[in-house]
Amino acid sequence: MTGNERITMEDLLIPGIVRMGSDSRLLSTHISILTAISISWYHSGFRELFSVTRRKLMAYSKIASIATYHKRMSKLIAFMYIRYLVDK
Repeated sequence: MTGNERITMEDLLIPGIVRMGSDSRLLSTHISILTAISISWYHSGFRELFSVTRRKLMAYSKIASIATYHKRMSKLIAFMYIRYLVDK
């Protein structure tokens, strides 16, 4: 990029969406969490690092079980879809 070009939301999200579509390990709950993370990222102004709560991600993704949420988050981290940093 020359510095004059503007990065769009599509530029940031499409590669991940394509990757998700071809990854047979992902379940619908993984996709729901990734969608919830994308919404939260959008609300943060696309900051490289942003904060989000489990409660908010569970609400956006429509996941009711904390155990399911934690299992799916662990797999998303292991599959390198997200990088998770614990807030101190």
